[in-house]
Amino acid sequence: MTESGEFLCDEWRSMQRRLVAHLRAPRSSDLADKTSTIDASVYTDVDRFEAERRLLFDEAGPPIVVVRANNGELRAFLNLCPHRGSRLVDSFDSSPRMTCPLHAWNFDLEARLTGLPQAVAIEGLDRDAHGLVAVPVEEWGGMIFVCVDPDGEIHVEDFLGPIGPLLASLDRGRLDPGRIDVSPLSGRERRRDDQSGFDLSTQRIGGRR
Repeated sequence: MTESGEFLCDEWRSMQRRLVAHLRAPRSSDLADKTSTIDASVYTDVDRFEAERRLLFDEAGPPIVVVRANNGELRAFLNLCPHRGSRLVDSFDSSPRMTCPLHAWNFDLEARLTGLPQAVAIEGLDRDAHGLVAVPVEEWGGMIFVCVDPDGEIHVEDFLGPIGPLLASLDRGRLDPGRIDVSPLSGRERRRDDQSGFDLSTQRIGGRR
């Protein structure tokens, strides 16, 4: 691992430790005591860029789409059409179907191949064998966890370790969005809980409810 890669790993561990400390002392924060500057190398260093790309994207695995099926249960699949491997979903909506933008293959929220144009041209295609690839998904504490390995398992509490009970105490599953506003320029979603006045701002990076 390069020097920049080691720095990023150390920085991530430091952030985790600070988060635990702030959860234990809610009135604390990461705000500095005085104004500071960021060295320009943070934005120009080639090794740092490669380390960030690897840690944030490559090691995260293939793209995943998460949906809530008609029965209310979560489903997660590789966000890849089994026909030509095209990215299937790149927007956030409540459609009951997922349609590949390349050849318009259609899939329902159970990952079944339900429609395709010019089906006569591929007569005999086993639709059951060409559904989306499911991956493990679990809803815990108002958060969603997925495993990119279709044959893998999810052990959320083991993964979170000592921070698990602290996150559970936030009871995020009880958060009522109340109102959702989406900026047309940035795609940034702002949820407001009208009962508590709590704001939650998130960036949508592909996905489906």
